[in-house]
Parts: sequence; C-alpha cells; structure tokens
Amino acid sequence: MVPGMIVKTEPLTSMAIANMTARDGAATVNGFYCLEVKELDGAQKILFEKIPCSQVICSI
Repeated sequence: MVPGMIVKTEPLTSMAIANMTARDGAATVNGFYCLEVKELDGAQKILFEKIPCSQVICSI
C-alpha cells in the first residue's frame, strides 16, 4: 500500500506517491501517478481526502 489523495473532485482524480528505489543504499527515487476514477467505495470524495492505494511491482 502507498499513500494517495484526492486531488480533484470534477472529474474525481486521485494521486498516489511511492518510493521506487530498487535496492538498499541506492538514491531515493519517488514516483507519482494521477488517475481519473469513476467511483471510490468508502471515500467521502472530498478534496485532499487521504486514501490508500495499492502498488504493483513489475520487473523488467
């Protein structure tokens, strides 16, 4: 899980930020992703509401 937040209410948009560092001792690299969503079950859908987001790790 990574932290996320509602950054726009019309259209409903969430943003998540995650540490993308691949190994211990490497320089910190953060990534973020914005996603327009139709529905967020359990959310109040208010600006800057914090929401949990899942992160999928892919290897190349």
